[in-house]
Amino acid sequence: VVDNLEDFQQYQSPDWGYWRDANQAQALARKDISAFHADINFFKLDQGEDDFSNVPKSGLINGVYGSRFDFGEGVLEDGPVVTAGRVQPYGLYIPSDFSFDEPTPLFLQLHGGSSTHNQMLSVPNFMLEFGEKRNALVLAPLARGPSATRYNNAGELDVFEALSHIDTLYNVDFGQLLVGGPSTGGEGTMKTSGRHPALFNGAFCIVAGTFAESLLDNHRHVPLLLWSGVADHRTPYWSTTHLAMLERGYRHEQGIFPGYGHVRHYVEDQWAPAREYLDSFGPAPTYPWHVTYTADPEFANPQWGLSHDRAYWLTEIAVASDAVIGRVDAFDLSAGKAVPATRTYQEYRDDPDHHIASGLVWTDPVHLPNRSNGLKLDLTGVASVTVWLDATSIDVRQEIEITTTSTHDAVVTLVSHAGTQEVSAPQGSSARSITLN
Repeated sequence: VVDNLEDFQQYQSPDWGYWRDANQAQALARKDISAFHADINFFKLDQGEDDFSNVPKSGLINGVYGSRFDFGEGVLEDGPVVTAGRVQPYGLYIPSDFSFDEPTPLFLQLHGGSSTHNQMLSVPNFMLEFGEKRNALVLAPLARGPSATRYNNAGELDVFEALSHIDTLYNVDFGQLLVGGPSTGGEGTMKTSGRHPALFNGAFCIVAGTFAESLLDNHRHVPLLLWSGVADHRTPYWSTTHLAMLERGYRHEQGIFPGYGHVRHYVEDQWAPAREYLDSFGPAPTYPWHVTYTADPEFANPQWGLSHDRAYWLTEIAVASDAVIGRVDAFDLSAGKAVPATRTYQEYRDDPDHHIASGLVWTDPVHLPNRSNGLKLDLTGVASVTVWLDATSIDVRQEIEITTTSTHDAVVTLVSHAGTQEVSAPQGSSARSITLN
C-alpha cells in the first residue's frame, strides 16, 4: 500500500506512530518510562492557577479538549463513534513566529482513513508550507476515530469542537481558514467546506475521488484544488468533480500525476505549488453578492448544534417535505455585479513533479451600469429561507424589488434593522415590490 515502504519508514521521525507512540512503545518494552514523567504542582492545581510554562511555544504538539458531549467510555466497536468519552485528542502545529497579539491563520487538516490526527503532522514539508511559510496554525482533529465517522455526525462535531477549543487558546483568524486532507480526509474536506462554505478561503483534496453534486454547489466562493495519481488503485484519478466545477464556472484546479499511487504525494512531500495556488485567492468575501447553497438535512444533528442550512446571508433553509435537498440561488441585485468571466486551461507542469493541471479561473469582474434595489431568489425543493438584508447592498429604507422562481410554495423571511417581514414565494415565477414595516 506504500509506493516505497523503505523510503517511507526512513522518512519518519523517531517519534513516529499514528498515535505518536513509537518512543512510548519502546520505553514500555524497556520497562523504563521515566522519560515520560511530568512534575505537577498540586497546590497550584488546587488554587485553579494556570501554568503553561512547560507547554511548547512552537512546533508539533498533541493536546486534548473537553467535549460538551459524552458518547460513553473507551473505544466502541458498535456505536456512533470509535473513540468515546468527553476528552478527545488533536494534533497541532504552531509556527515559530506565532504571536498571541494577532489573529492567526489556520489550516484545518483532516486525516485519511485508518489513520489518526498525527498522519500529516508527521510530514515535515507539509508543516513547512501550510504552517511555517503561512505563519499559520495547522490543526488536525481525530474526528472521533480513524475512519468510521467519515466526518459525519459525531466526526463533524469533533472537528468543530476542536477548532473552537484552539480558537480560545490561540486566537484564530477566521478570515484565513483553509481545509484539506488525503483520501477519506479529502472526502471530509469536501463535506466540511461544502456544508460550511462561509468559513473557508479554499479546500485541498488529495487522492479523494468524486463527491456529491450537492456539496459541489456550495463551492462558488471556495476555490478547490484536487491532486490525484494515475497509479492509484484505491481512488480513480479522473474525477467528475473537475467536470462539475467546470459546468458551474467555479474556480478550481485538478492535478493528475502519472506514476503516483495513493500515498506517493506524502512520500515525495512537496507541497509548495499547492500552498501558492490556495494563497493566490486571498480572503474570501464575507458577504458575496451571489450565494448558492444546497441544504442537505441527512447528516444534520440539531441536538449537537450541527446544521447544514445556511451560508453567508442565507439561513434556516428548510427543505420541502417531498424533497431530499433544497437549493437556493440568491442574487443581491443592488450590488451591480454579474457572474464573472472565466478562462479554462490545461497545461503540463513539472512542479512539484510531472503532472497535467486542468482548471478554471475567474478573469475580470463584471460590473453592471444599472443596478436595482432588488433581490432575486431561485428556489429548488425549498419550503422556506431567511434572508439577512443588512448583510447585502440592498437599501432597506427604499422599496425592494423581489423576484422569485420556485418549485414549491415557499416562504421568504426578510430580516434587517428595519424589521422582519415574511414574503410568499409561490410555485413558479413571481415578482413584487415591498416596503419593510
